[in-house]
Amino acid sequence: MSEHNNILSHYQLASQNVLNKELSKLTPLKYNKFFWWRNYTNPNKPLGKHSSLVEKIHNGDYDISHYYWMAQQTIVEAKKKINTDRDTRTIQKEKTMVDREKHRRLMADFEKDDNERLENMYKIFSSTFRLTKDELYNLMLNFDGTLEDFYYHMRSLATQNKNRIFK
Repeated sequence: MSEHNNILSHYQLASQNVLNKELSKLTPLKYNKFFWWRNYTNPNKPLGKHSSLVEKIHNGDYDISHYYWMAQQTIVEAKKKINTDRDTRTIQKEKTMVDREKHRRLMADFEKDDNERLENMYKIFSSTFRLTKDELYNLMLNFDGTLEDFYYHMRSLATQNKNRIFK
């Protein structure tokens, strides 16, 4: 058998160095039978509504959700369980059944968490710089840099244009 017979070959994975770096930021969890698919929790709790936008950016409130990194790690672990030269696709499916379900649940958690983060980010940027969601979306699409860079870019635009106020 070859790599094209690997049932996990379609997953795009981050490099192991990036994955290890991101997972090292998380706190390991004890086993919980109600959330068995989760191995880590994020030690950084989102800041409250009285915190400034830049404080929330520095805290990581709008960073990619930690569920994504757990899902990536699950696929790495699943790939270690199979031998593409020896295992048929059926055997590969059997060996990775729990891992694939764990991945599915983590990705569902990721999508929910990431959507909440994006909505919160849109709301605070929109209210801080008095922009509509569409205006903000277009500005972000055309910007090349980090979220913090974007904040300072928007802040400089706001000071140039007095009818837009920033906090």
